[in-house]
Amino acid sequence: IPSPTPALLPLTSESAEAYYSRGVAYVNLGNYRQAIADFSRAIELKPDYAATYSNRGLAYHHLGDYRQAIADYNKALELDPSDADIYINRGSAHVKLGEYDQAVADYSQALALRAGDVYAYVGRGAAYQGKGDYQQALADFDKAIELKPDFAAAYNNRGILYYKLGDYQRAIADLNRAIELNDYYADAYYNRGLTYYELGHYPQAIADYTRAIELDPNDADGYGQRGLAYKDLGEKEKAIADLEKFLELSTNEQWRAQVEEELKELQGE
Repeated sequence: IPSPTPALLPLTSESAEAYYSRGVAYVNLGNYRQAIADFSRAIELKPDYAATYSNRGLAYHHLGDYRQAIADYNKALELDPSDADIYINRGSAHVKLGEYDQAVADYSQALALRAGDVYAYVGRGAAYQGKGDYQQALADFDKAIELKPDFAAAYNNRGILYYKLGDYQRAIADLNRAIELNDYYADAYYNRGLTYYELGHYPQAIADYTRAIELDPNDADGYGQRGLAYKDLGEKEKAIADLEKFLELSTNEQWRAQVEEELKELQGE
């Protein structure tokens, strides 16, 4: 069924706000392309409103178009350089693109504008982690947890960091806490699965990957990792099914090449 096309509104000064408001509603519904169309129309009618650029950037961000998102965040900050949320969102886009220095700068500016922002600390911690500066990353995650002890994302990110450091018991403790705080946190289940896998606890890893897949059925990596765990348990048919599903969903060429080799081995080619 085709998505409905947003109706055109009359060309009046008031309609810029109407397009903006409807765009926000579309973002909240997850209809990001429709949101972009409405925000673009609002910008034509009222090109000096920072929030319209910021929200259009957020819609592009959700669609994975991080370059266009950053372009809109840049314009929003030209119009309103005091909005900490825009720096946080732009920092997130830079992290997605692997531009960690720019991300650290954006999150730091957000903290200068709004001291104690836990989202900025977690985001900057992720950027430091991407740079390989694990001590700074740990300090930021610790600070976020100190400020907001029930912040699931902070525990998840610190758990990932401990996993990368090979401290698997601390990783599991943090990921357990993230899941206690949010039982629908697919990433936390996936990350705990990775940790159990490294410990050789394949049934627990499979259980966590399965829960992550239930929560996010289009996440290719969950299938790929579960397939590898099934392979190590000697469950050949389940491994093949999961690895084939991974190839159906994934666009990661490096991962795909590895999985194709695993499949050839399993299929005896």
